[in-house]
Amino acid sequence: SQYLVPGGPMRKDSTPNGKPAGSDPEVVARQLLVESEVDLAVLLPSGTVTYSPDPEMFAQIVRAANSWMTSTWLGKHNAAGRYKGSIRISTDDPHAAIREIEHWAGHPHVAQIQVTQHARDLYGSPIYHPIWEAAARHRLPVAMHINIAGAPVLSTPIGFFRYYLSYHSVAHVMAYVGHLISL
Repeated sequence: SQYLVPGGPMRKDSTPNGKPAGSDPEVVARQLLVESEVDLAVLLPSGTVTYSPDPEMFAQIVRAANSWMTSTWLGKHNAAGRYKGSIRISTDDPHAAIREIEHWAGHPHVAQIQVTQHARDLYGSPIYHPIWEAAARHRLPVAMHINIAGAPVLSTPIGFFRYYLSYHSVAHVMAYVGHLISL
């Protein structure tokens, strides 16, 4: 199951022509950048699978998502250069993650590497050190964005969270804490 924010998390006028919120680059540019007077927007791709028991498949999914984002949002819809991208990587396959970093590191609008909280081990584990070294070598910060889509729902030692607020306020924080302490 998945917890959803009651009423939805987006502006009601951000869904033109029945498209999903945030899917129209021109509407996003007008609402986020122009009307809100924001200079730059760092995109966090979260609509793709965030975890898969098959690391090879997940590496292909993030490659496809990164290719689409860079050709669309960071390409033809980025004439002013105001969109910056987060390159998703599959931490379950460190070699594939490094290849993804190497592939996109020279892109002029790539601002950072993005990981999710779902990993086979805590991010302080030595198996991930080559990933962090590749990111540092290319001077790309690593950002972790919590996303529950397609991922196992965390629980407490005595059961699952009943309400979205509890899950969002505790489970997400605990995922961050675990990785941070391990680092």
